[in-house]
Amino acid sequence: MFKLARFITQLNRMIGYWISFCVLIIFALLLADVAIVPVGASDLDSASMTDLLEIADIAKDFNPDLKIRVLVSRVSPQPHVKDADRMYEWLMENELEVLKARICERVAYRRCI
Repeated sequence: MFKLARFITQLNRMIGYWISFCVLIIFALLLADVAIVPVGASDLDSASMTDLLEIADIAKDFNPDLKIRVLVSRVSPQPHVKDADRMYEWLMENELEVLKARICERVAYRRCI
């Protein structure tokens, strides 16, 4: 239990005391066998992934069997848009396992909101 308290304290220092949200992430990663992380296909989404990578590394200290898989979403079906390619490159550089499935963004989805 002491290790869990220390883990929560480290995590709170890292992400700025978002305790309720952090606790949910912590317990999910500590109890999970596999975590599927949806990530948008943009440069801003890759920037936000660095925080998640730090949290996942800490969680793996307590749950060494944890496997993290990335699901790329909001992928443009238009071939001239290269955001998804840059995201895949970034994920490979950071040695993250990417699922073969991906979720494409359609104009109809944006217009219906």
